[in-house]
Amino acid sequence: MYAPSFAAAATIPIRRIQTVSVHEGFVHRWTNRVAVRVTTAGGGAGQAGTAEREWVAPIIERRQLGALLGEFYPGLNFENLEWNRPHPRAFGRAARRMLMSSAPLVIAASFFIGWWCVPLGITLAAFAIVRARLRVKHLGWSLTPGGVVFRAGVLRRSTTAAFFEKVQCVESSESSFDRRTGMAVVTIDTAGTPSGTSMPYLPRDVAISLRDLIAERSARTAFTW
Repeated sequence: MYAPSFAAAATIPIRRIQTVSVHEGFVHRWTNRVAVRVTTAGGGAGQAGTAEREWVAPIIERRQLGALLGEFYPGLNFENLEWNRPHPRAFGRAARRMLMSSAPLVIAASFFIGWWCVPLGITLAAFAIVRARLRVKHLGWSLTPGGVVFRAGVLRRSTTAAFFEKVQCVESSESSFDRRTGMAVVTIDTAGTPSGTSMPYLPRDVAISLRDLIAERSARTAFTW
């Protein structure tokens, strides 16, 4: 039986690109490849303010990444960036959060398997601690001449650049847990992306300084739509 195949192509105006993200799964890292995705602001009739995410390169060799990023923004390159680390107590925060998320499963299992829930709890606790360690290890932020770059992820890692000329709003926020540990979150909103791009577990003074710096540089840059 003949099965038709379909191929699609799209044109993305560079001026509508709001953020650029590089994604790396386990297989990507093993084969020295990456995937590149952009977020664009809708530009069709009645679509202003909507967001679309497009895979511009579902898989490319890492050595080609610099040239591709340079097409989106001159000089943009994720290699050799100086990464700023999260708060020194970020691991403790992340570990407690993941341990608490595992607790309901262990409690529920205790009603069905009794004391066998103890080795299950130990296994889940060890997994949560390792995952928290890896998550904090790969958290970071860096400034470039044209914007700010955030990275995060454990098995699937992402590095996202937001450009100063596209920033509509930047804020620092603190939950009750953040206030207790002297931390804050910085979130950047661009056109059509109300959920924003955020960096958690920053020292409060660093978060405030980063927020003010992004706001200042964005104000000095002409907004482009």
